Amino acid sequence: MTDSPKLTIGIPTLNRAEFLHRAIDSVLRNTMPAHILVADQGHTKEVEQVMQRYKDHPHVEHLHTEATCLWENWEAAARGCDTPYFAWLQDDDVIGRGYVARVVHAMERWPEITHWQARCHNGKDEKFAAWFSGNGPWVPLEMLDGMPSAWHGEVIPPTMYFTSWSLSPGVAFRCGTNFNDALDRMPKNADLFAERLILAFLGAKGKFAADPVIAGYWIHHGGNESYKQHATQSEQEQVCYDLLDDVLDECDWQDVFFEWCTCMPVINVVQWSQHVEKIKSRQKDALLKIMQRSMIGRIEVVKQAEALIQDSEPSTAASDVLYV
Repeated sequence: MTDSPKLTIGIPTLNRAEFLHRAIDSVLRNTMPAHILVADQGHTKEVEQVMQRYKDHPHVEHLHTEATCLWENWEAAARGCDTPYFAWLQDDDVIGRGYVARVVHAMERWPEITHWQARCHNGKDEKFAAWFSGNGPWVPLEMLDGMPSAWHGEVIPPTMYFTSWSLSPGVAFRCGTNFNDALDRMPKNADLFAERLILAFLGAKGKFAADPVIAGYWIHHGGNESYKQHATQSEQEQVCYDLLDDVLDECDWQDVFFEWCTCMPVINVVQWSQHVEKIKSRQKDALLKIMQRSMIGRIEVVKQAEALIQDSEPSTAASDVLYV
């Protein structure tokens, strides 16, 4: 094992001293070392006290940023990276012991990949880690041997209109031109969908490594809110859709997106297409056409959820989908 880290894990933080040490310790427990860069937006006395615990650790760095919003602080962590690979870890989440090794192994095995993606479990406070998250990546069946696999990045931009794939800590990046270009392209007002957009920008550039491992845990607690509760949700969504429209113009996504849709449960494709129908996007018709074509021969009848809810006799309600 080398003592020189190949992966930097940026931990953006804002006044969460009660959780920060847990995130840092989860990195330090890894089987391979990583450089930890705490990007501190708040500069509070409580966070300073936490960081004092690590002041003599050679792989822990405390960066005071001048960020005025979430994305600026996340960007500061990424810009401060001087290792070949980078990942974000939110200050109230944790990673597994094998996280760093899995990322480094995949990056070194496939020099052409732009990033690595895995899955996350959910946790509740510090009491339990209870249920499996259905976040992506959705990948081919050969993934079931338990090892990472390189796959087509062009599938990511069109799917980002309706699903998040994996978010931090379930994603890590190869530093260099593509990653820097993605950071440069990010709008400063993209707080809510920053991770979606970064992955879309990179996916359009080449392949990524999909890893079936559990990367870490999203920890739910009284101090975090769902993004759906954000006051600027609708404005943030439109920023995301407008940029995704541009990305689709830049890559050949249609064939791989069609193949991906044909592999998905048809009820999921129906639900996703219903979401796409409601958004404001100049690529909407192209997306819907491919999604609808992928269901030909697979579906006979799709009943709207509203019709089922209105049915006063639950025993007579038809199933959502009849396969043929």
